[in-house]
Amino acid sequence: MIAAVFTRTLGILLTAAANIVIFIIATKPDGVWLYITAVSFVNDLGRAALGVAKSGVMGHHIAKQMTELNFQLTFIHEYPGWFVPVRWLVHVALFGFIIGFAAYVFFLPVQVCPADGSAPRNIFFHFVPELPPLPDVLE
Repeated sequence: MIAAVFTRTLGILLTAAANIVIFIIATKPDGVWLYITAVSFVNDLGRAALGVAKSGVMGHHIAKQMTELNFQLTFIHEYPGWFVPVRWLVHVALFGFIIGFAAYVFFLPVQVCPADGSAPRNIFFHFVPELPPLPDVLE
């Protein structure tokens, strides 16, 4: 059970990290939508495959095995003593991140498009310098 919780949490964290990287590297809104759609597709692939297996497309035997699974959650005991402080800490960190990031975006200077029609500089490189392009070693 701990391995399942760990892998689920790791999947959520990796998806969040992928979304953060998408917002950092994307310079156009259509690129953001395209990348987030791809991440969402990969994230939902497991549930979609389970739905296809349950529907019987992969055969009656697999569908029968999938539909026999029954998940039930029963709480017999109260939450442990560490649960309330950890929940409070997570809520404070979450709302702190949201408020801090909203303030950061609110106080950023307005982006001005370059006169030559090229893409504007990414807003997330405001405090981080942009790296020069890598040299082509194959030439």
